[in-house]
Amino acid sequence: MAHKLIWQQTTADYNKQRKHQRWYTALAASVALVIGVMGTLWVVQQPPGLENQALAHVTHLDKEVPHSVLPLDMAQINAKLASFGGRMVESIGDIQVANFCHLRSVRSLHLILHTDQGRMSVFVMPPDKGSTIPDSFSNNEFQGTRFQLQKASIVVVGEKGSNLHPLSQKVRKSIQFSA
Repeated sequence: MAHKLIWQQTTADYNKQRKHQRWYTALAASVALVIGVMGTLWVVQQPPGLENQALAHVTHLDKEVPHSVLPLDMAQINAKLASFGGRMVESIGDIQVANFCHLRSVRSLHLILHTDQGRMSVFVMPPDKGSTIPDSFSNNEFQGTRFQLQKASIVVVGEKGSNLHPLSQKVRKSIQFSA
């Protein structure tokens, strides 16, 4: 009988301790789950900046360069610039492609030019959206610069080490926006 009472008491203590440990394990697992979900949401909700989107876009220029050799004329480019309230009054160079694209949901006009320094890109975007881009930025392959015109933010991107200033000056002089 004494053995039976000792056995029951030991079993009761063991079950009580086991239930108590399960509670701590469940709490620790819940905290770990919440931290994991919150961390994932924070990382997912931090989209790359527009400058990084532009650099990534330029990395894949070969997919955008047209397969036909038909040249773009000023009327085609001005038709697209008109959606931003702008027009090109003189050529900025050998424009190979003029397409609309989205940089993190910001509608932009992407001009791809062939220059003496290789391919360069000009992005025309609304001024309020482009103002978040730093004045200069780069990655391992490309570098870019941003400036404001009357009613647009202009981003010029070229290969690392290229001189972006001449193209930037041409764009400043050649693209005008209505008042």
